[in-house]
Amino acid sequence: MNQYRLYLMIVACLALACLVWFDNQQPSPMASAPPIASGEPQDQTDPDLSSNDENKQSSHISIGNPLVAISKDELRDTVERPLFAPTRRRPVETDTAKHQDTTLIGEKPVYELLGVVLNGDRAIALLRNAADGTSFRVESGDMVGSWRVATVEAASVFLERSDGTPLSVSLNH
Repeated sequence: MNQYRLYLMIVACLALACLVWFDNQQPSPMASAPPIASGEPQDQTDPDLSSNDENKQSSHISIGNPLVAISKDELRDTVERPLFAPTRRRPVETDTAKHQDTTLIGEKPVYELLGVVLNGDRAIALLRNAADGTSFRVESGDMVGSWRVATVEAASVFLERSDGTPLSVSLNH
């Protein structure tokens, strides 16, 4: 019985090796598909195919962006109703960047710089309005009342009004 066990294992290994070899010899429909780099839909007709090979053409799979054929108007709901928001509605825009300036046109507001976060190309500053004590975060280009954030540096924030009036807010240690 033990001598047959060795022969049986050899035959089983050969059978599995044949199956693997046979499986790797079948041409894959993806191997003949040309890659699509431009994202535009490709024409599925091949001049080398005869009318008898229409079933091969139907199994031809195109590689590319599946959303190319869909217009942006049809995708509006994916933006307006985000999948992972609990209410399936867009989050309400906060008024931190749209903070209303309570100062008069002629006087400069009093802001305190609480801190700055620098991360590569992005700089975020945390400001506090000294008049009412509200804190808000700003980035370069944000509007704070009638002031635009010109630049955010490691220890200061530079604001600029539309008439060109500058305002510098430095970090107090």
